[in-house]
Amino acid sequence: MRKNGNAKKHFQETRQQYRSIELTRDVYSSIREANRLLRKYKALERGVSWDENPSGWAWVRLKLVELMEYLGFELLLMFRKVLFGLAVLVGWVLVLGFLIIWLRDFK
Repeated sequence: MRKNGNAKKHFQETRQQYRSIELTRDVYSSIREANRLLRKYKALERGVSWDENPSGWAWVRLKLVELMEYLGFELLLMFRKVLFGLAVLVGWVLVLGFLIIWLRDFK
């Protein structure tokens, strides 16, 4: 029974972790849409109509900007996971270090 409880807890933790990532992706997609509208607004100020589809170098530039946004966000997600892992590792090193120092006092 206890083993099943641990499996259920692990499943809930894993589901919460993925839900957190999905919520982060939802926030990012909102930010991305806001950036897209801001670029359209700036283009409108320069005299480019909203209805025009960019072509040539403008299209290449737009796609590069979108690619950089996407890659940047994926790197931030990965960086967040790495920093969490490092924080856990440092925490365990500190706990084990204090345990070793504490056990050294018993001679």
